[in-house]
Amino acid sequence: MTARKSGIDTAYLQESVGKVLATAIAATIEAQPADPVEHLALWLLHYLDRQQAEKAKLEQLHKLEQEREKWNFEYATKSAIAATTVQLAWRQHVRFAREKAAREQRLARRIEEHEALMEENDEFRTDNIVVETEEKSEHEVEKETEKLRAHIEFRKAQSLVSQLDKTSIADLKTRKKLPADAVSVMRCVFYLLDRKPRQVHNWESITAIIKPSVLLESVRSFDPVATGQRRRKFMRVRRILRPLQRDQVRRASIAIFLFYQWALAAVDYRRARDDENALLKELGRDVEEEEEEEDPEDEADQDPEEEAVRQLEEEERRRLDAEEAAARAQDQAEEDADAEADEED
Repeated sequence: MTARKSGIDTAYLQESVGKVLATAIAATIEAQPADPVEHLALWLLHYLDRQQAEKAKLEQLHKLEQEREKWNFEYATKSAIAATTVQLAWRQHVRFAREKAAREQRLARRIEEHEALMEENDEFRTDNIVVETEEKSEHEVEKETEKLRAHIEFRKAQSLVSQLDKTSIADLKTRKKLPADAVSVMRCVFYLLDRKPRQVHNWESITAIIKPSVLLESVRSFDPVATGQRRRKFMRVRRILRPLQRDQVRRASIAIFLFYQWALAAVDYRRARDDENALLKELGRDVEEEEEEEDPEDEADQDPEEEAVRQLEEEERRRLDAEEAAARAQDQAEEDADAEADEED
């Protein structure tokens, strides 16, 4: 039993340390050191250090390989998830865009059908206006006719806005960005509904206060000539709307284009009423005039677009006044020259 065990141990030693020990002894013999035992011991210690360093290096490489495989797996997983998320988001975007386009098409058809119905309805026809002419001047009849025509146009615009629903307005709130002219239209809508410029200075502030049901009801019940409607806001809206590009507004949104027509019609109706009142007052007729209270916030709370247009209007008015003065001076000079010529004759 002991002999068998000794044989196994000998085989183990030959396999595990025999080659190393033989190499160490050969190196000692070759070196011929003064102290061969010490040299052999140091060689073996150095060999052990190299083996441990090599083992540590292999372990480090193995660990790095495992981490690389783990990173590759996680990267592939995250990439797959990201790709799936992007695809889902894109499909959702496409679906929403198609649904929105379909809603716009349905709204466009509904508006066309409603416009056709209004054309057949005498209530909305401007060619059926009848004005009492007894004891009225031609100018009075003209101004009253203009007011009645403007009233009908306003009611038509108001009726078209009534075709909008909460979904049409909610779609506006989802728009992150709109053309500048479209934003100006919505600012004007809220100005007419008594909002201040600081409350609707950009699209983000406008969407924050849009409540579909409230907005639709406010627009449907709005009366430009009702008591308490201040002239100042109509002048502001007229100045802002006048330079806007109609086609650009229409391309932005059908709903916004309907609001654009409504705001224009409201301003025109109010101006026609004010023009008629001014004429009646000039003729000495009794006119119920409202005293418009000054709002101290008006000067401090101004719309930059309105101010820019107002400055252009003032420049244009000064230019026209200068041309008119020059024309009068030229006429006067010609009259004086003719008079001198007659005296000489």
